[in-house]
Amino acid sequence: MPLSLETREEGDAVRIAASGELDLVSALTFEKEVRRAEDRQPKTVILDLRRLSFMDSTGLRLILSAHARAHTRKRRLCIVLGTEPVKRLFRLAGVTRRLDIVEHPSAVAG
Repeated sequence: MPLSLETREEGDAVRIAASGELDLVSALTFEKEVRRAEDRQPKTVILDLRRLSFMDSTGLRLILSAHARAHTRKRRLCIVLGTEPVKRLFRLAGVTRRLDIVEHPSAVAG
């Protein structure tokens, strides 16, 4: 299933809802959308991954890079995990403690 992205402003935040597969083939599309969201200079970027059916290490690397940029710019990057395969990737990589993971986009106060 190809990657689909929906981006919208929500108060002081920009939320990117991703569905489908985030892998080597779709990585550039995802990265461009994240950078466009960052260019708006919101206080928070929310990556809503609840509808991703698959994500590989390429997608994880992009998220870690976005996290580093947010930290450098003193902004917040929140990640909403969804399916078990995506959650498992984050757990196996050992990154769940260093990322700002929330249960639902509504848990983020802009």
